[in-house]
Amino acid sequence: DLEDTDKATNLGSAFHELAQAMVECEGAFPSAERIEATCRRWRLSPRARARLEAALGLWANSSIRERAMDFDRVRAEVPFFVDAPSRFGDYVEGAIDLLATMDGSTSALVVDYKTGDRDLTVEEVRAVHEMQANFYASVLMSQGYDAVECCFVCVEREGADGEPLVCTYEFDGACKPVI
Repeated sequence: DLEDTDKATNLGSAFHELAQAMVECEGAFPSAERIEATCRRWRLSPRARARLEAALGLWANSSIRERAMDFDRVRAEVPFFVDAPSRFGDYVEGAIDLLATMDGSTSALVVDYKTGDRDLTVEEVRAVHEMQANFYASVLMSQGYDAVECCFVCVEREGADGEPLVCTYEFDGACKPVI
């Protein structure tokens, strides 16, 4: 579509910004003014704005979001910086979209939002994000967590049940991350 000149990353960045605001505002849906400002900042076309609003609605009403928000501690865009020597460099840095933990527990729930996976099969989505899930689990387990559940939420894929597609990976002492 030549009229949709958005970069794919702009839609994802706008979604992440508003999802972060939802966490930091204790789950409150962003106001129309906040959505408008975000769309302007990321230069989203009307088509991309419609995609953004649909993705926000799907995420806001999802059971995985409700589950995450029930944890004692819910944090958005949690940064990490770890040793990871490779041919590309010695370190990896990034951020976990949403990290949910319970006080006194060594288990963690990671939620990673995905826009743009609409044309992939469930098996392809699972394969594409497996390495990232393993990496997140490795990072958290190296920091003392014993069990990590990574949920990759395709916020543009509504299933028959009205829920977004969620690919889940579980790691613990019996199923360690492979990186």
